[in-house]
Formats: sequence, C-alpha cells, structure tokens
Amino acid sequence: MWFHRMLPLSVLLLVTFAPPYSAQLNWDIETIDSDGMAGLRAAMALDSRGVPHVVYIEASSRDLRYAAKTGSTWTKAPVGWHGDLRAGTTVVIMPGDVPAFASVGVFCVWTVNGWSTEPMGGYYPWSSTVALDAAGNAFGITQWSWGSGLYQGYVHYTERHDGQWSDAYLTDAPFLPTDPDGSIVMDPDGDPHISLTTSYGETLQYWHRTNGVWSSDLLMPGTWSSIALDEQGVPRISFYDTINKDLVLAQPSGGKWRFAGIDEPGDVGMHTSQAYRDGISHISYYDSSLGDLKFAVCTSAGFSVTAVDTAGNVGAWTSLALDPEGRPHVVYYDATNGNLKYAVGSPGVPTKNSNMGRLKHTYRK
Repeated sequence: MWFHRMLPLSVLLLVTFAPPYSAQLNWDIETIDSDGMAGLRAAMALDSRGVPHVVYIEASSRDLRYAAKTGSTWTKAPVGWHGDLRAGTTVVIMPGDVPAFASVGVFCVWTVNGWSTEPMGGYYPWSSTVALDAAGNAFGITQWSWGSGLYQGYVHYTERHDGQWSDAYLTDAPFLPTDPDGSIVMDPDGDPHISLTTSYGETLQYWHRTNGVWSSDLLMPGTWSSIALDEQGVPRISFYDTINKDLVLAQPSGGKWRFAGIDEPGDVGMHTSQAYRDGISHISYYDSSLGDLKFAVCTSAGFSVTAVDTAGNVGAWTSLALDPEGRPHVVYYDATNGNLKYAVGSPGVPTKNSNMGRLKHTYRK
C-alpha cells in the first residue's frame, strides 16, 4: 500500500531535540588535492581505524578521484572513469575495511585488481546513494529517467545480494532532473529510511519500509538532504529550504513532522551532511552568502552554529563523519583555489548555545 501525506503550514511552535552540547571545537584544516578543480561532489567515510576515504570529481576533466590518508600522507588516484557534476556520490566502508562508493547508478568496490563495478539499475541514472545495514550489506536508491525535455523520472530502491543488485520501483513522475538528491539509512530491523528530492525546488520526500510495506510523506520544498536515526530509530533529516534559503532539521514527533530553522540569515544550508550520536545531530553545510564552511550541533537544550573555514569561497559539497572519539571530520570544496579540503574538529573552550525558541517555523500534518 502506498500513501502520501502533505504537510500544511502551522505557526511558531517550539521544536526540541536532545541533551545540551557545550563544547566549542578547534578545527585543523588541510588541503587534500590541489590538482585542477578538485573536490566537487565530495563524499567521505571513515574505516574502523579512523582512516578517511574520499571520492570526488575534478571539474575540468570530470574525472572521479579517490583519496585516503595514511598517517600524515594523502594518497590520490583517478578511479578510472568520469563523474557527473549533476549527481552525488556516497562512500561506504564494507566489512574488512574495504572502501566502496555509489555514483550515477554504479556501485564500485575496491579489490586487489582495482575498482570492481556493479550496475545498480536504471536506464539513464541521474543520482545514486547507498548505505549499509549492521551486517555490512549494501542498499541504495537510484533516480533515473527516460525521454527528453520533461523526462519521465523514476526512483528505485535497490538491494545488493552476492554482487548483484535487485531493484523495486518506488515512484515515477514527469520531471526535469536538476540536482536530483537523496540519502538513505538502514534501521536495526534492516528497513530503509530515505529522504530524496527529484529536482531542485521540488518537495522533499521521506520514504520508509516497515513489515514489507512502503509509506511516504511529502515534507516541504527542500534539497541536499541528509538522513540519520536516533536511538529510538526516529529519523532526523537535515536539508536546504529552497524557499527561505535556510538550514532546516526535520523530525517526526507525536504524529507530526516538525521543522527547525537552525541557520537562517542569508542563503545558508546548502550541501548538508549529518551524523547523529548520543542525542546530538552534527551537521556540516555551506553558507553561500558568506562563502563559508559551517557546522551545527542540535540538541534538546538548543543548538550551536560555528564557521569552520572562512578563507575565501569554501564549504560546498560537504561530507561529514564522526570518528570513535566523536570528533567530526569534514571534506569540502574550496572554490577560490579549486581544492579539495579536509577539516577535523577537536573539543576546545565552552560556547554559548542559541535558544530553540528562535526557531522560525514549524509545520504539522
């Protein structure tokens, strides 16, 4: 059974999340790749040793590149084919600390012979994203299209079994695929939670499967979403509000979706990446008005927003991961210099939290 729930606008209500976060972070920043215009559509994951694995695009050649850090040294190499500047990439770490990534309908796994590729489905893929369950099995979504002009677009959910991908149709609609975007996470029961946008300016969708049945919610116009689950398996979705140009965090509560405006002045919140741990949502994102990489932490007591890198026009295409010590690692694009950059945050001095009462808007069903 399929059902959609459209969320009408309500007025200023308080949105709460989890316990206080009081530590300002000190950030160590370095450049990973300065060859060409490197760093677009960057994606990162940390392996069990805390080693970052990054896949990204060099814009002028459209080459996909892979980088990993050993000690203080970054190793970089072309993956072997072109990326698509319109489509995102997701990196995951398979059992045995094996890096893998999804991009434009293809899942790639590192082997002793180089990158092995597996089609994820779709006739002409625009965007793919992937996640692992607790056992290390891979699941994903692929958006693809057929036709020309106003394309017929499709969204497929896909599962990997013995190196083969089987897909299930979720939805289709005529659309012009500009910046299709999606994020997926698996819950402890092995069921997927998905946030996706088919085109820039369209409504952000939430999909979930439970007991073999899919359901979906239509949220609000938004894109560049990142989904995570809290300890109870409740989804949190960070995204860019395409109408108000804000960073927003959404969470269902009491049968309603509640939306918190986390950063609002100017044009902020593009290219969000979220990691959740111990009651805290950590979010990296791009402030387009200032050209800064920014970082937010969100709890029930409030939230804190800081600028991480302000040197030039930096911060697009962020990807965030937390290491075992809880330190955030972020990769992002330096548009001023055409570089891929990397920042690691370490606890420093206390900082003042903002009050959740300043949140701009809340929506309900």
